[in-house]
Amino acid sequence: MRAWVDVVAGTPTGAVADVSLQQVQLTTRQGFNTQALSAVSGRLGAKTLAGGNQFSTEALQFVTQDGLHWPGGNVQLQLFAQTPSQKERGTLSADRLDLAALTQIAARLPLDASIHDSLLRLSPKGVMETLNASWSGPSTGPTEYAVKGRVSQLGVPACRCGADSRPGFEGLNATFELDQSGGKATLAMQRGTADMVDLLAEPLMTYDQLAGDLQWKLNGKRLQLSGSGVRFSNADAAGELKFTWSSPEVGAVTALNPGILDLQGSVSRADAARLTLQ
Repeated sequence: MRAWVDVVAGTPTGAVADVSLQQVQLTTRQGFNTQALSAVSGRLGAKTLAGGNQFSTEALQFVTQDGLHWPGGNVQLQLFAQTPSQKERGTLSADRLDLAALTQIAARLPLDASIHDSLLRLSPKGVMETLNASWSGPSTGPTEYAVKGRVSQLGVPACRCGADSRPGFEGLNATFELDQSGGKATLAMQRGTADMVDLLAEPLMTYDQLAGDLQWKLNGKRLQLSGSGVRFSNADAAGELKFTWSSPEVGAVTALNPGILDLQGSVSRADAARLTLQ
């Protein structure tokens, strides 16, 4: 291991360490099990900022004793304490994060229970190529936030779970920007799949191409979603469409309370038998 320490006026203000260690015991906080790592390598950094602290990793890789492998990626986290003139706040930047490995690792960390539940339900996979986020307020419940990034080969399995059922997909590439009031995303899929659970008689569909732009707005608990330039093609159908959808004014989305959908488009070819609705 090699390490460098920054000292200002006799006080340490930062440190960087290049590590390559075997058989490491990692403790996150009281009440959580010690994490046993058979190997860990990469660069770790920490520094003091005006009103806060910065933590970073570069090319960090590790293998747990039970075989879980974190393949690497770079992360920088800045946290600032509340002051008389500013709220608690933070920033996060990262690249090349393996989402499947991240989900498994997060399950072992002392995160908020809601984060654990969300990751368990979604079980995402793919690679977060870039991610930049900032927020004001507690990190577990910020009052304002902004996030943008790019993800490749994103996959989320369908959930056949009664009233909470949702479609799933694999092979989606996306760039996105969002904040507490809404967001936008550009989507692209080639040779990907969508599992339209509870919507189609044969729900698993393969797309030669699927692309389009999405925008959404949040107004209290109501959501408005719009799509434009949505192009799709597969062995069963090809076409282009645009749509807007508004969630119900009262109550949750259900089969009897689906909200309002305005759909326009054209289909150049279709196999009606394959597109039969449930």
